[in-house]
Amino acid sequence: MKHFKSVLDPILVPRIVGSTNHANVRKHLVNTMHDLSWTVEEDTFLSNTPFGKKNFTNVIATLDPGATRRLVLACHYDSKIHREGAFVGATDSAVPCAMMLNLATVMQTSLNQHNQTCLKKKTKEIHKKKRPKVQSRKGKRGCTKKELKKLLKKFKGKSRSKKRHNNFFLGLHRVHRDNVNKTQVRRNVQRSSLTVSDTTSLPRQPLRSYGKIKCCTASGSKYKLIFVPTVRSDLTLQFLFLDGEEAFREWSEKDSLYGARDLAAKMKNRPYPDVNIDNTNELHRIDLFVLLDLLGTKDVQFSSYFKNTDRWYARLISFERRMNDLQLLHRRQFIFRKHTAHTYSIEDDHIPFLRRGVPVLHLIPTPFPTVWHNLSDNERSLHYPTIENLNKILYAFVADYLHLLI
Repeated sequence: MKHFKSVLDPILVPRIVGSTNHANVRKHLVNTMHDLSWTVEEDTFLSNTPFGKKNFTNVIATLDPGATRRLVLACHYDSKIHREGAFVGATDSAVPCAMMLNLATVMQTSLNQHNQTCLKKKTKEIHKKKRPKVQSRKGKRGCTKKELKKLLKKFKGKSRSKKRHNNFFLGLHRVHRDNVNKTQVRRNVQRSSLTVSDTTSLPRQPLRSYGKIKCCTASGSKYKLIFVPTVRSDLTLQFLFLDGEEAFREWSEKDSLYGARDLAAKMKNRPYPDVNIDNTNELHRIDLFVLLDLLGTKDVQFSSYFKNTDRWYARLISFERRMNDLQLLHRRQFIFRKHTAHTYSIEDDHIPFLRRGVPVLHLIPTPFPTVWHNLSDNERSLHYPTIENLNKILYAFVADYLHLLI
């Protein structure tokens, strides 16, 4: 927890939009993510508030901007204007900000490995006593489709991975007939179904891997089959540190969620790819939107708020129980309960994204902590064993979702 506290301390100050503390916290977020070699964007905009026009800045940090899809972790970094004094907002949301910074640091090595475009080359040779002389359509030596399928079948049996993703299937994408025949192979991870009550089966997000198979060398009395795996996931990790979540006067549709509303609207109006016929936009790149809020107090309880993300919530249930069985957590009551609250409505930064069809996993305890919007929401209200448990469960969730090698 030493590193966690070191990134939390600069955030444990009142962070009212437009204040010096607010700007300093933003710099802390930007500098920390820059130091980890993430691509950081400061999205500044002007918006009307009950106190006139104000500048807001969303901080967007992306591990690999070139990846098509994103697992998004989000929280807000501003704090509420409190009539009775200086409001720190330790749970709301200094701790979530620090959890994200801590995750990026602790998992830096695994995340960097994930960011690489290929794995080591592997070579497999299959020896044959005789090589059949087969004439291709171009008059050059090559193997027939039947022989190629036999090679692929034998190769698949010998090179099946025993380490991790053993549920890939090998499919023929295309066959080129040339001096050296090449087969492009696509492998996809099957996705399984899961409900909140069933936490024994863990579904995986599809991960695409590509590789080349070369067969039928130009000379010699053997077949040489070479598989060159190029494993590049089209999925990356993105952090959104959103500004202006809190209302300036009284919570309303116009006086709240300033950063989330602006960013969601911008993303919807930004086509992706730049030229496409499907009317897709930047919001379609969000694979899952995970919002962290009101975290850090003792004995909190979570629920699943959206049916289409029940299975991801079930992963959290499973991770907590398995890690608890391995004595990796501080022993307390389970915080991820087998409970759905699909009719429970919470106004938070996820709303502008949810209304535009983005799948949301909302990590907010219900009931809210007793310190919510009180001056007592400061460091003294925090329970570090619970925070450490949450950190570990979040590490496991991100590692599993991104298929990190840890």
